Parts: sequence; C-alpha cells; structure tokens
Amino acid sequence: MCPWEETELKFNLSAQALPRRSGSGQSGPRTPGSSQLGTMSDGEWPRSGLSQASSVLTISSVTLGAKPIRSVRRVHTFGKRGNSIKRDPNSPVVIRGWLYKQDSSGLKLWKRRWFVLSNYCLFYYRDSREEMVLGSILLPSYEIRILPKEAKNRRFTFKAEHPGMRTYHFSADTQEDMNGWVRAMSQSAAAESERSTL
Repeated sequence: MCPWEETELKFNLSAQALPRRSGSGQSGPRTPGSSQLGTMSDGEWPRSGLSQASSVLTISSVTLGAKPIRSVRRVHTFGKRGNSIKRDPNSPVVIRGWLYKQDSSGLKLWKRRWFVLSNYCLFYYRDSREEMVLGSILLPSYEIRILPKEAKNRRFTFKAEHPGMRTYHFSADTQEDMNGWVRAMSQSAAAESERSTL
C-alpha cells in the first residue's frame, strides 16, 4: 500500500500575535479589530511543508475567543513531483504504458506520459525509462469512468474522480488500451476499500 502522511499543525490566528506589514513604518503587536493583515518577510514564516497546489487541507476545529486556534490536517501529499510518492521497484506492476493526461494548467493541454500502476498507485513519468516520477495518484476511493467522445473532444477518454480532490482525465490510443487501463485502475481503486471492510 502507498503510505501517506497525516500531520496536525496548530496556528495561532490571534490578531495580536501577527507583526505589522514590513515596510509600513509600523511595528509591534497588532490591535484587535485592525483590518490590515500583517505579513512577515521571506524566510521569517515557519515552514510547514504544506503545498496549497497539491495538498488538501481540512479544518477540523476553530475555537473562537481571544486566542483562536485552528487545527489543520494534511490529508494527502500526492500529485506533482515534489509531493509524489516514491515507487517501490520491488512491487509488482499491474499495467504500464503510454497515456495522455490532461494538464492541470488553465490551458488544459494533453501531454503524453508513461504510466505505471503498482501497489494501488498510478505513477507517471516523462518517458518509458521510468527515471524520475513526475507525479503519482493514490487510487483507493477514486471512481474510474469512461467518458463519451464529446466530453473532451478526444477518443478513448476516461477519468479518475474523487470528491474533494482533483479529477484526472486520461486518453488512450485505442479502445483496447482504454479498457485495460480502466479495468486495472478500477480494481486498484476498489481493492483498498474491500480490504478495510474484511
């Protein structure tokens, strides 16, 4: 199984605890009710390791009062390079091959990538040498569905969808390839939930 981290971080959101914006000529503690948020210069912020682009955050509690505390849990750190899971070379490969993946940028370009499905995770690479993982998708709880051609103006298109997480769109070269990927990914998506109910 592909591991993911769960951490809990606490942030003091009290207006008094934030310093004033640098360069404003003001310093010292903030006064309650002030509308200007203070910022710290680069390097002064504590590094939490969370990435807004690739991590899903859930707010588990907010305490109102003089010193509000927000508890934040990191749900996953999958996706792009820096946060992708490292593939275990000893784990058996279920399926591997070329697929097109729709880019997450605003342009929604289709990029050809080499995919490897292993250990409930879908890894993708720039090419078939599998030298550096570009990203990974932990499949349990995802729903894999075939899309009609009209949906994306491409043939042999399917998607991996999970509530509250990014939806991934894929396209294969042939109907046979698409069916193989959909079958394998669906089994990986369902396998973990079946194991946890036993």
